[in-house]
Amino acid sequence: LPAVSGPESTLWLYYDSSIFDYALARYEAAQGDPGNGVRIATSTKVTRPSVTGAGSLVAFVTSNNSLALMNITNGPPSFVANGLVQTMAFSPLSTYAAFVLRSNGAPTSQLSVLDFARNTNVIVNLKTPVFDGNPISNISYAGTMSFSPDERTLVFGALSEATDPDGNPFAAWSLYTLDMATYEIQTLIPPLAGLD
Repeated sequence: LPAVSGPESTLWLYYDSSIFDYALARYEAAQGDPGNGVRIATSTKVTRPSVTGAGSLVAFVTSNNSLALMNITNGPPSFVANGLVQTMAFSPLSTYAAFVLRSNGAPTSQLSVLDFARNTNVIVNLKTPVFDGNPISNISYAGTMSFSPDERTLVFGALSEATDPDGNPFAAWSLYTLDMATYEIQTLIPPLAGLD
């Protein structure tokens, strides 16, 4: 996460055995939180939350695939897009938001990118670039995403399908970047058989 000036604070996702579910917790020195933090939300999905708004807002996905938005210091969260969000990321300065949406109960192989500065929504089909041909449609869906501090790049993990040297198909997680000016996808780490 980008650095934010002010008293020490942090946010984390954890399994809370007292409620048998995942929860979001906060430690905010300025709020007088105890050293082990305070639980601020329950029923969270195991996916990366995004802090935005100069550290005042958090966005996260719930266990029922809704988008939750809340003020970190005085919740409660508000919920939108019930059942439609697989994962998401907000850029540090709140210029962009990226979503993997769900259709018919499954994640799609597209990114929905909201550009708040231009008031636009761009759908990016997830395809792997190749050097000597057209991009291939081997990406099932994106997982965890994070914007660079300068908001020029979105880095995302994706479940990709490939073929090993012996011709055997396999699926593995790989890393990609999305250029926010051109919406061009580049491969950081390709899918590798036996590595996930």
